[in-house]
Amino acid sequence: DLVAVVFSGFPMAHWVGLVILYTGLLLFAPSWWAFTLRYVELYSGGPIRGQSALMWVPAVLNGVLWFGLVSNPWHGLYLEPDPNQGQSHYGPLWYVAAVTNYGLILASLIFHLRLSFGASDPVLRSQSSALALGTAIPLTGSLLFVSFPGLAPFDPTAPGLCISCGIFLFAIHRRS
Repeated sequence: DLVAVVFSGFPMAHWVGLVILYTGLLLFAPSWWAFTLRYVELYSGGPIRGQSALMWVPAVLNGVLWFGLVSNPWHGLYLEPDPNQGQSHYGPLWYVAAVTNYGLILASLIFHLRLSFGASDPVLRSQSSALALGTAIPLTGSLLFVSFPGLAPFDPTAPGLCISCGIFLFAIHRRS
């Protein structure tokens, strides 16, 4: 949406920016979910039942939603960019993507929180706490931005991800 403001006079540049942004978002949640499932498998004693389906179904769904995104100029079901406001108007396909991806991130957060409180190894508890905090910060920023339009002039998810990276680097450095 920041691209919408910066390139308000260039609709094609604006649209390319939105496709890049939402492509990243559609890749991020299933990737983080797959990482979380693998992390839980490694540190909690074995694979989760149905893990393969749990990993691939969201990725395939987001692949289908990506085609809805790139074909949005023809049907308008994903989102309607508003260069003057700075925040797009969301369509039905966007809501399907939001429910799917917020659900994946929330499930990841729950897994990391469970390990951060329940693991017997203090290093695993510490790492899981860092992963939970690093998951919660951008999730909170994104939910606030989407739920309360106009609250912030730009989407705070990217700065939240930067803070998460700092938390992850601190946690890695602290244990090395």
